[in-house]
Amino acid sequence: MKHGVLAVQVTQLKCGGIILGCTFDHRVADAYSANSFLVSWSELARSEPLSQLPSFRRSSFFLRCSGYYDDSIDGLYVSMSTLPPTKPETLNPNDQVVSRIYYVTGDKIEHLQSLASCCDQKGTKSQRSKLESFSAFLWKSIACAINKF
Repeated sequence: MKHGVLAVQVTQLKCGGIILGCTFDHRVADAYSANSFLVSWSELARSEPLSQLPSFRRSSFFLRCSGYYDDSIDGLYVSMSTLPPTKPETLNPNDQVVSRIYYVTGDKIEHLQSLASCCDQKGTKSQRSKLESFSAFLWKSIACAINKF
């Protein structure tokens, strides 16, 4: 985002409704916080009481003890090496959705990052993050695949 930390676009529909599009700078708010903000905003617009009061305690950012997560979180994930390999003969070509897992090496991500980074008019290189670069690659791949149908 070049200007500010929040961009809002409102589209008014002929039926009287609106569509609200928002973009947040992730250095300021994560997805959970952004969602909480939008929910509170909509509640205020409808003159409803806030379901979740905002917290302005700065002390939340200064942890006095090391981080902790519950061991139950480990049960939410499965190691890729424990998954059985998919047999090609079990795949039906008429299936609409096929779920696949791909392993992408770090050098491939760095290559995508270098391709996504560009120079501006002054010749200054604009570095894209690995996540931005990989996301752009995925979107481009999906768009190309859709255009083939």
